Amino acid sequence: FYGCLTNYELNSICLKAYKYRGDIILRFIILLEGRLDTVLYRCGLVTSMFEARQLINHGNFLINNVLVKKRSYVLQVKDILSIDTSKITLFKNKLLLRLQQDGLLF
Repeated sequence: FYGCLTNYELNSICLKAYKYRGDIILRFIILLEGRLDTVLYRCGLVTSMFEARQLINHGNFLINNVLVKKRSYVLQVKDILSIDTSKITLFKNKLLLRLQQDGLLF
C-alpha cells in the first residue's frame, strides 16, 4: 500500500517515530497514516496513492488556507484540509462518476 514511499522517506519516518516517547510502532503508524497522500486516499477523494501524489504536486490542496505541494506533509489534529476553489468542479465530477460506477448513485 505504501509502495510509493522512497527508502529515504521510510527511513525518515522511522527516525521520527523513534524520537518520540511511548509506543514506537503506534507512532510509526500515526506518521504513515497522517501523511497528506494517505489521508486523501483514505477519505476517498482519489482512487490511488499515485493519483494523490500527482494532485498534490499540481497544487490542488490547501491546509489551513496555505497551498501544500509536499505529499509527505503530516496533518495535525486541528488542521483544515481544503480543495483549491478553482478545482472543486473537477473533484465533484470525478466523485459523482465514481459513485455512479460503484452503483451508489442513480
